[in-house]
Amino acid sequence: MLPRVILHNAISLDGRMNGFPADLGQFYELAARWKEDATMAGADTILKAAENVCPQRMRGSYSRPRMIPLTLRPLLVIPDSHGRVRIWHYLKTLPYWRGFIALCSHSTPQDCLDYLKERHVYCIKAGEDHVDMRAALEALNHRYGVRVVRADCGGTLNGVLLSQRLVNEVSVLVHPSLVGGTGQSSLFRSLDPASPEGSIHLRLTYLDRLGGDVVWRRYEMLQIGDLEQNREIKSVFLVVSGCTSQRANNRPISLQDFYLGAGRLPGGSPKTAFLSASWLIMNLIAPRVSTLNPRPKSPQN
Repeated sequence: MLPRVILHNAISLDGRMNGFPADLGQFYELAARWKEDATMAGADTILKAAENVCPQRMRGSYSRPRMIPLTLRPLLVIPDSHGRVRIWHYLKTLPYWRGFIALCSHSTPQDCLDYLKERHVYCIKAGEDHVDMRAALEALNHRYGVRVVRADCGGTLNGVLLSQRLVNEVSVLVHPSLVGGTGQSSLFRSLDPASPEGSIHLRLTYLDRLGGDVVWRRYEMLQIGDLEQNREIKSVFLVVSGCTSQRANNRPISLQDFYLGAGRLPGGSPKTAFLSASWLIMNLIAPRVSTLNPRPKSPQN
């Protein structure tokens, strides 16, 4: 079973992830609402965040820290098939996570696996050359009971998760800034816009204006079945719109008009029910309402 995956990022108006002043307090306050079981961060994101840490803190003890069993802190999960992250001892000193898991592949060097074992970092091996993210997420759910994953990562890992259709929700805090340029990190990468599979379709589920003119937008991923249903609903509305125009011209509408108009659409009982309900509304309910509430006549000169 796959856990629910949420991408949560702060971006500029033109979709950049850096080069503007982001309110980190606001960002993590909102992120806490999901109460995720695991936070997934890319290796690049972790290494970038650790660049400004003093070397003394990096050369910390390798002793296993005392774990608090009843804690609300999530697990920290880092995909790292090449073993680039060698600062797990420092990450364990931070008060944000209760456990640590590295996602590796079968090509991860043995010395990297030995390093993880020495530092008491759990390891999930999935995939040959690169981490098989679907298999890794399933293992997170099966082994550690992870039901919700919040991805706090850059455009590359975002793009991998999206292209493999592993994301359920996209959350963005849009800041009132324009960054421009070509060297700044963008929200999503690794997608092929030339292929139909590379196009990601979303449905807006939440919109709010926050402090500092930041706009919080939340989207649900649309699957293939959702897209087909949306196309059918749009087509049905075209039929209804045509019949509405016919009604406006005082021409009677029969139930057969609806079915004739819908004959060009793929069949389906939900569509038939929708058309029947629309016919009842326009022919039985709407005339009664217009009789009870007649349109006011324009004043005579």
